[in-house]
Amino acid sequence: MKYLYIVLAILIQCSIGQAQSIGWREMDFGHYVPTGLLSDALVSDSEGNVYMLSLTSNNAFDILIWNGKDLQYVYKITHNDYVPPGYDPSHGFIERMVTDDSAGLYFLKDHVYSEIIGYGRFGPIRKYYQSIIHWQRSTNTITELIPFRDAPQVNIICSDSIGNLYAAGSKLMKWVGYEWNQINTTNGLPDQKMCVSDKGNLYAELTRPNNLDVYVAKLDSNNTWQELGLPSDPYKPHGTIECLVSDNKGNLYATGSFRNAANNHYIAKWDGFAWSEVGAGYGTLDANGKIHCIAIDKDGNIYAGGNFTNASKKHYVAKWDGYRWTELGAGSGALNAQSAINKIVIDKERNVIATWRRINEDAHVAVYHSF
Repeated sequence: MKYLYIVLAILIQCSIGQAQSIGWREMDFGHYVPTGLLSDALVSDSEGNVYMLSLTSNNAFDILIWNGKDLQYVYKITHNDYVPPGYDPSHGFIERMVTDDSAGLYFLKDHVYSEIIGYGRFGPIRKYYQSIIHWQRSTNTITELIPFRDAPQVNIICSDSIGNLYAAGSKLMKWVGYEWNQINTTNGLPDQKMCVSDKGNLYAELTRPNNLDVYVAKLDSNNTWQELGLPSDPYKPHGTIECLVSDNKGNLYATGSFRNAANNHYIAKWDGFAWSEVGAGYGTLDANGKIHCIAIDKDGNIYAGGNFTNASKKHYVAKWDGYRWTELGAGSGALNAQSAINKIVIDKERNVIATWRRINEDAHVAVYHSF
């Protein structure tokens, strides 16, 4: 009987410790303490590895990986990388970062290098070039996806679950492993948001001709953008689009400046037939600000963050479990972010990670431990 009491005491202690661990905590960086963390440079791959970028003092970028327990430095991207003969290095900045499934990362980097194209009153006139580069995780090396110097301006990149990369700007292109193939669309080009579903469907935000309003469309087999939803659809996204994300069932989710009948921001869901509001009715989110980001775990739970706040005027991450919206974390385990949530991802331990940034501060990174 004595041993039974000891076992019960240990179990109770473990239970208390477990309960106390539930909630948001600032990320434990371990041995590597980064400076200049970028709040919008946060992505995860299919294995649940989470990648972040840190801007160092010499205008280089450190690639960092969170494996569910600690943060590790893996590579430094410098401004001297990939400068071809006849061109000068420039202090480029990374515009976008997406994953190459579990094989590595793709980066869209602007102002990487330049050349002198003439001379003016105040000296040389330079033309600056973008670059799309690939970090290969297995070899810990970076290469430029060439030829790219003669390519058109690119605004956005996205990748699918098997590592195919799409780039859009003044043209729409696809990287096929050794060269860029142009996709000749017949009715427009993506603006600032684009995503690829697990089924290989390409979705994008487009602007109507001679109109500032936008719409969400799917690229069909004829390379024509097909607008999703009927004009009469009350939940159809419009205005501006903040985020486009698809789940493993092929559903598409969009957030933006649009609001519901109660004048609250919401997440619009496209199920292949019509748009709807996630949680319409009993379980509405009632976001009082824009929703900037969405993450979806393997069970279909949706996590949302942005400029919306709770009753205490704190920014938080909301969770949709299929039935209702709730604030993720409460009491001593609440997030209590001081500014808008920029990014949310799920790691390999099924923890939720969120970033935000206040003016003149490095990014804050918090982890929600659910067990």
